[in-house]
Amino acid sequence: MIFDERTERRKAEEWEQGNSTETISLSEIADIAAVGLTYCKDYCSSRETVGQASCYCVRARFPTPEHYQLYLKARHEYQRILAARIAAGTIGENYGTQND
Repeated sequence: MIFDERTERRKAEEWEQGNSTETISLSEIADIAAVGLTYCKDYCSSRETVGQASCYCVRARFPTPEHYQLYLKARHEYQRILAARIAAGTIGENYGTQND
């Protein structure tokens, strides 16, 4: 497959305009937020050309930048809650073992 930088830039610019009529449900966004979005592990021509926030991995999953931004907020919140639960569990486990 031949990679065309001009085509990639054009597709990213079109996506960034947010004019798509496609949608993704909040449930789908929550599911992705819980596991995280998968990006290319190695070199990615799309990411190199247009940046990670507009790369093919993002555009293929989210119909508009607004959907992607909602995912980023949901992902951040999920990680914050998970960290709080882990901390609470650690505190709860150690609470009864202290000799005060």
